[in-house]
Parts: sequence; structure tokens; C-alpha cells
Amino acid sequence: MAWGKLSSFCYWALKSPGHRRSDAKRNTSLTTEVKRQVTSFMEEDLLINPEEGTLGGGTLNKDVQLGRRVSDKLSEGDITGAVRLLASSSEISPENEETLTALQQKHPPAPEDLSLPAGPGDDCQPHIASEEDIRKALSSFRKGSAGGPDGLRPCHLQSLVSRKASEAGARLLTTLTGFVNLILRGDVPEFARPVFYGATLSALGKKDGGVRPIAVGNTLRRLAVKVGSRPMAASLGESLRPIQLGVSTRGGCEAAVHATRRYLGLEGKKVIFKIDMANAFNSLRRDQGDPFGPALFSLAIDEIARRVDTELNVWYLDDGTIGDSPEKVFTCLQRLVSDLDDVGLDVNREKCELLMLNHTEKESIITRNLFEGLMPGLRVVSVEDSNLLGAPLMEKGIPAAVAEKREDLERLSSRLRVIENHQAFALLKNCFALPKLQYILRASPAYRNNEDLLLFDRVIASALSMVTNVKFEGDSLVQASLPVRFGG
Repeated sequence: MAWGKLSSFCYWALKSPGHRRSDAKRNTSLTTEVKRQVTSFMEEDLLINPEEGTLGGGTLNKDVQLGRRVSDKLSEGDITGAVRLLASSSEISPENEETLTALQQKHPPAPEDLSLPAGPGDDCQPHIASEEDIRKALSSFRKGSAGGPDGLRPCHLQSLVSRKASEAGARLLTTLTGFVNLILRGDVPEFARPVFYGATLSALGKKDGGVRPIAVGNTLRRLAVKVGSRPMAASLGESLRPIQLGVSTRGGCEAAVHATRRYLGLEGKKVIFKIDMANAFNSLRRDQGDPFGPALFSLAIDEIARRVDTELNVWYLDDGTIGDSPEKVFTCLQRLVSDLDDVGLDVNREKCELLMLNHTEKESIITRNLFEGLMPGLRVVSVEDSNLLGAPLMEKGIPAAVAEKREDLERLSSRLRVIENHQAFALLKNCFALPKLQYILRASPAYRNNEDLLLFDRVIASALSMVTNVKFEGDSLVQASLPVRFGG
């Protein structure tokens, strides 16, 4: 019963009273109403009915819905999330059988022949969390982080155990610390594990018409993983480097791009092969919505990745890039495909890319035929048009990358009308929170394309004029671009 009450707490105790309250209750404060709900929940045997534990869709138009979602993000202090909402072209996939089937294909049920290794012996003691560990882990959640199946969000716990919560917050922190240690000991009862280690699943539409599943696990489970993995984070990243740069490696994505760009400048006939795996993160047997998921995945393929003995061998989670002579890369690729298949990973041949460096026309035909024999349907990309992890590798590709971000900014600017002007102004000041914008600026020599960056500036100036109803030009535009402390 206790685990059921834990999973039901948010739905009954922290739910919004809504518009169905009686006239008498409408005169009470929200705090009083929530306290009443908590008391009622603790005194009665209220549990979630799975059929009723979902939020109903609204009938508001898209602009109003977007405005409210952005305002909610701002009220939580999640400016980055608000910017991404306004700039995003992605939409939630429709609720229909087709979407459900696509999600089930990407998230197959646990196999019947699942065989896990024996657990650690008694001489292996789990990490014992302190109250300070819990505080640090809670503060590491991004603002606006969502809740899992139980509805509990990190911001709930952050508020409940804050210094402002006084003695009650201190008692909860002590209890929460004990509960996290229970999880780290592996003492979650078997009957509760399917729900506690489960996740909510949302379907976002891809540009190619496919479905991108987004899994969000329970906050308490994610909290325990953060606490348990923190002591080993540094050593784990060190053990995976220099091959794997996607775990506990600051700037790992940029490092992979710069290393590959430098390899492009070497002399001699060489190739670079970019490996793409089909539904990689959902193919290995692991929990979904797990903060430790990327590390678990990287550990699962670490030995495989290290067996690739090419000159260039760099991985960012499931994205592998190898480079050497055509013959050497081909031989390593044959073994790599077989090794990945042994652990349940399939190479998505149609999304793999081949770059040929310093080839004559005849050599290009030979190399292409060689790799297409192993990877039918692979993409052969010219060096000038190549990119890695979303960043252009050559200067020719920079204008297109900057133009894509400019389109995001234009989309954001056009949607600023759905929110209040003061909110719009705050978001415009933080427009560089656009997804991957700063990453592209760090990972490529975009500074060399001054004309494209000037177009970006003009979009910002136009949006600023719209929000403030002031025309900026000349010195006024220069002043507006300065920080506040310098009169901007």
C-alpha cells in the first residue's frame, strides 16, 4: 500500500483544484486547498486509476497553448526551455494507432530469455548518500525538468526541501536521504519495480515523418541514479576516453568535430566512415528514462569500439566516426558490424556516410563500390558538404548551418506575439539559447562568414523593434547591443 500511495501522491495531493471547485472553495487560497488535498490523501485509501491518470487534451488554439506553455516555462525560471518552445518546428505526434505502433516497435517488451548476471556480493557495499548529496543532486536537475509516471517533478522536491521550508523541509530531506539509500541498496520490492523503474513515453515527430520517443523516468529514481553515479563520474569518463567522448567529458562533442576536421587535412588516400545505428539506445537491454543510460550504453559498446584500430576512431555515444585507408576502414567495419550485431545493435546502412579524401575519379569509383557491397544504400558525401554531430566540417557548410539557426530565430521572433511584451523582451535577450546555436559557433569557424552572421543580427534587431515598438538604427542599435552595465 505504501508504494502505491507514493506513486499516487502527486495526482491526488498536488493536483490543481481546477474550475470544478464549489463557490465556497473558490474563496479559499491555493495553499489551503492543497493542504486539504494532502490531508485527505493521507487519511483515505486513494490510489491512481490508470485509466484516469492522464491529462486530457485542451480545445485551445495552438497559439494560446504555446503562449501558456512558454509562460509556464518562464515562471519556472526555465528560459532555455521557453526559447526552445518558441523556436521549435517539432510537434507532438497525433494520438492514434500508427503512433502507438511506432512507439512499440522502438520500445519492444523485455525478452522472455532475459538473463542478468549475478548481483554483487556482500563485500560490495553501495554508496551511502548524505543529505548534502541529495541537495546537490536536486540542484543538478535542469529547470523545468518533467516528472515521470507518478507526476512528481524535481521542482516539487527542490521547493519542499529548500531552506525556506524550515523544520518541515529538514525532516523531509532526512526521510528522502533514507529512501534514496534504500534504492541504492537494491531494496525496492519486486512488485513495485515495473512502475518505479518505468517511464512516461512521448512521441515527437521527426522531419522525415518518423517518431522520436522521449522517455521520462520517475524523479525519485532519477535522483537516486544521480546520487549513486556522481562518485564514479570522473573516473568513468577517464576510462572511456579518448575513444568515447559522450560521457563525463566536457566539450566532448566539439572535441570530436575538431579532431575529425583536422583529420580531413591529412595527406594520402583515406576515407572517413560515419556509423549510424538503428534505434540504438532502445535496442540494448536497459531501463528507459535513466540518467545513467548514456553511460550504460557506452560501457556496453566500449570494448567493441576499442577493437577498431583505425587512425581516427572517435565516438559520441552511438555516433561513431572512423578514418584510415579505404582497405583498413573496410576491414574494421566488417568486424564492427558483426560485433555490434552480437550485442543486439543493427547498423542503419542507409544513414551511414562515406567521405573519400584525396581520391582520383577512378579511385573514387573503386572505393565506393567496395563499401556499397557491404553497406547497400549508404550515403556518399562530398568533403565540402560534410558535417559531424550537427556541425559543418568545412567552411562551405557553415552558411547552411547558420541559415538553419536563423530560421529558428525567425520562427521564435514571429511567435513572440503570443506572450506578453516584457516576457518577449526577456526571451529575445536570451535568444542565443537556441538549440545548438552556440555549439555551432564553438565547433566550426563560423566567425569567417561575417555576412551570414550579420543577417542573424538583423533578425534580432527586427524582433527587438517589434517587441519594444522602437526603431533601432545607427548609434541606437549599437547601444541596444551593449550590456546593461554599459548603457545597453
